[in-house]
Amino acid sequence: MNRKLHILILEDVPTDAELMQYELRKAGIDFESRTVETKADFVRQLQDFAPDVILCDYLVGPFNGMAALETVRKTDPDIPLIFVSGAIGEERAIETLTSGATDYVLKDNLKRLGPAVYRALREAKTRHKRRMAEETVRTDRIKLRSLTAQLQTVEEKQRREFAVELHDSLSQVLAFAKIELGTLQQKVCPELSDSVRHVRDLIDEVIAKTRKLTFDMSPATLYSLGLEPAIEELAELYNEEEIFNCKFEKTEHEKPLTERVKILLYRAVRELLVNTAKHAKAKNVTLSSKVSGDSIELSVTDDGVGFEPSLLKDQQNTHHSFGLFSIRQRLDHLGGNIDIASQPGDGTTVTLRAPLRRK
Repeated sequence: MNRKLHILILEDVPTDAELMQYELRKAGIDFESRTVETKADFVRQLQDFAPDVILCDYLVGPFNGMAALETVRKTDPDIPLIFVSGAIGEERAIETLTSGATDYVLKDNLKRLGPAVYRALREAKTRHKRRMAEETVRTDRIKLRSLTAQLQTVEEKQRREFAVELHDSLSQVLAFAKIELGTLQQKVCPELSDSVRHVRDLIDEVIAKTRKLTFDMSPATLYSLGLEPAIEELAELYNEEEIFNCKFEKTEHEKPLTERVKILLYRAVRELLVNTAKHAKAKNVTLSSKVSGDSIELSVTDDGVGFEPSLLKDQQNTHHSFGLFSIRQRLDHLGGNIDIASQPGDGTTVTLRAPLRRK
């Protein structure tokens, strides 16, 4: 059985409180009410009585209605509060509504009280449903981020295991095959020597591609030496391939990072370099690393064509913008952020920030 509606009345004139109760019953509202005059009683009844609606005079001795409204907003902002008072002027009436009151009813027009309570209850129900929906979305978002982090950890582990397998098995087999072919080349007739040499060249090509695949999947340097040596190695790779001139600048400050942050930053820098190679038409790229407060800052700066950052929101279906969106989401989950500074014709600087590991 549903309990009666709880209505708390802040009023220092008993007959006025009785008139309010009369109008509520006349409107068909089944309720239980308690009337208080002081702040102490008001605060206590907020806790003990758990009102569904509060009716409040604007002036009640030293504890005025605006003070009561502020108390309610701090205690439970979803409880509807209706001012029931004499004429206080249009300016004050507007002030009550803008401060969070649900409605304002004049004492000489109490026939509006019933409809005002019904409307306040409907609005409170709507607010409650909206808040619950928002809380569900927030909880689901946290769960999704946690699940994403777990999947990324598993994915990175699988990358590393596969890279080790490539290096320890396939690369060694290919190297052994190359040596055997070298020995065979010395023994075969001249007519077959060119064919054997061609096969050795093909094996050299496969070995090089295997090493690059191993590096792309999980660079050993990242795990054995750390983030900055891995980024430096990445820069050297781009220089070797002559995609653009890439240099890495770093400070000597200690940059202790958790493994998750280290992996994320490396993947993010690699993603940014891939985007730069595809879209920026840059000749020079500078990577920099420094400590800023309790965070590490990694910047990727190019002298390419640049773009208008605000357009990224209108291009969320492109790989370029999706990559930046993905980086932003992953950094945000770890307490970091990404900043993009660019304009057409003037290059781009993307700065990644992530928390240092606390000692």
